[in-house]
Amino acid sequence: MKRYIIAIGVLTIAFIATVSAQMNQQTLPVNPVTTTGTAVVAEELNKEDDSPNKKTLGAAAEIKKTAGATQTTAVKMSKPMTGQIVDFGALVMGGNGELNKKNAEALVAKGKPIAFKVGNKIYFVFNSDGSFAANNLVRYANNKLVGIIGKTQKVNGLNIIIADKIESMD
Repeated sequence: MKRYIIAIGVLTIAFIATVSAQMNQQTLPVNPVTTTGTAVVAEELNKEDDSPNKKTLGAAAEIKKTAGATQTTAVKMSKPMTGQIVDFGALVMGGNGELNKKNAEALVAKGKPIAFKVGNKIYFVFNSDGSFAANNLVRYANNKLVGIIGKTQKVNGLNIIIADKIESMD
């Protein structure tokens, strides 16, 4: 009887090992942008957008696979990306994120994030020295439309703008 129990235990372990090995060999779906390379990314980035939030990106992006996260190199914008300054916390909690200068100053003083919204995309804005551009964004919180010229990139799923220039578009 002991032999049968041991044999069943060994067979169970062998079965689990086989199934586990087969699962590790399965191909998992991969984001098509990372598999097709820079040609598709360049094609997408060089398209002109005729929407109200018009933006043109004039360079190709190079896809890198680092530490399990997809990261694109910075892409220089030739025209301002237009959008509005928003309260990131309010957006996360389901609000519209609308912000005025007084509220923006209070949020920044408390260390809360403010962001730049273009259409349905949210961008975190940084200065060229790498510091968060919250104080620069506060100046334009009362404006309906703000334009930012700089470099865009995606880091670990976050949209980032490294701003060269921020200006009112009202």
